[in-house]
Amino acid sequence: MSDPAKTVFISYRRALNHYVARAIFMDLRTHGYDVFMDVESLDSGTFDTIILHQIEARAHFLVVLTPGSLTRVNERGDWLRREIIHAIDLQRNIVPLLAMGFRFENDGAKLPGQLGQLKRYNGLEVPDSYFDEAMTKLRERFLKKPTSVAVTPPPVSELSAVRSRIEKVLRAEPDLTSWKLALAAPTLVLTSTALGRVWKWTSAIGASGYVLQKSANSAFFIALEELYNGDKMEFCEFPGLYSLGLTTEYYRVKAKGGLFSLDSPWSNVVKIEPSPQTPLGAPKLAMESDTWKWTPVIGASGYILQQSIGSAFLNPKELYNGDKTEFFDFLCHFSSFYYRVKAKGGLFSLDSPWSNVVNVKAKGGLFSLDSPWSNVVNVKAKGGAFLPR
Repeated sequence: MSDPAKTVFISYRRALNHYVARAIFMDLRTHGYDVFMDVESLDSGTFDTIILHQIEARAHFLVVLTPGSLTRVNERGDWLRREIIHAIDLQRNIVPLLAMGFRFENDGAKLPGQLGQLKRYNGLEVPDSYFDEAMTKLRERFLKKPTSVAVTPPPVSELSAVRSRIEKVLRAEPDLTSWKLALAAPTLVLTSTALGRVWKWTSAIGASGYVLQKSANSAFFIALEELYNGDKMEFCEFPGLYSLGLTTEYYRVKAKGGLFSLDSPWSNVVKIEPSPQTPLGAPKLAMESDTWKWTPVIGASGYILQQSIGSAFLNPKELYNGDKTEFFDFLCHFSSFYYRVKAKGGLFSLDSPWSNVVNVKAKGGLFSLDSPWSNVVNVKAKGGAFLPR
């Protein structure tokens, strides 16, 4: 057998994380380690002595932990339980490898007996998106730990079987997706701020990133747009990126899988309904020294001033259309007209009602003649002290 400092045993739950264990196996083999992992299916309660001897023959013991790996360790015949306890008894350099979001506080909170010691060993997280970096740390730090424990070479009679099992691992070409589990779907929520729409979603353990989509329909095949693709758990959608409440929009997010996991299902769909538009308040119109003035209206995009010969405004003339709140009209006194103004709406509001109507009556001036004289009134003198009657 090779240098004991470079001998490694990989323990794992075959039904859950075979692919993770094999990826670690292949990395260590590539870097010159003598690694053993077993691919035989062992019935609960039946334990292969070859495995026990391989733990005894190797200085390092790696246990691959993914969610659910420790579920059956309370069963005394469980083979993963026996491997871990055997490594603890032999004082091997035990390194828990935490993959696919495994957490001891969630999956290993109540480990029985000796297994409770497993939580005290320094574990190494092996995230999907940083697998190579995790393997570098494993080799350069965790497997560099000095080991003074004695290793026991396996019986010569088992060497052929050991080589055969290692060859099975090397030859195996597993269906990469058959060993992967889909990530849990995140939950999408919307919070509105002065900056725009801020989308936030819950984290999915083991995710390598997230994809946020928007569409014009709930089936996500009309006007589909990918708003975000990254490793953050929020995204600010500025007003220029959405319809400002004019059309219905649908949003969803999913977690991206990686080396050891599949993409999550899509999250809940958040539907944004068009914002109901309300009319602006009506301005108040008044004439001041040949200038029409009206009160400003908050939210108005402009104003329209009309003139009509009748109070019903059946065929009005538009005198002004702009964003000012006054209009000079020196001709208004030379004919009799009616006037009114309204505020124009915008993206989020409707036009205001028309203002109060102001009637201006004509008076003579530059473009009109004086009126004829009025009726004549004859006043006769009355007699008095010096005039005869």
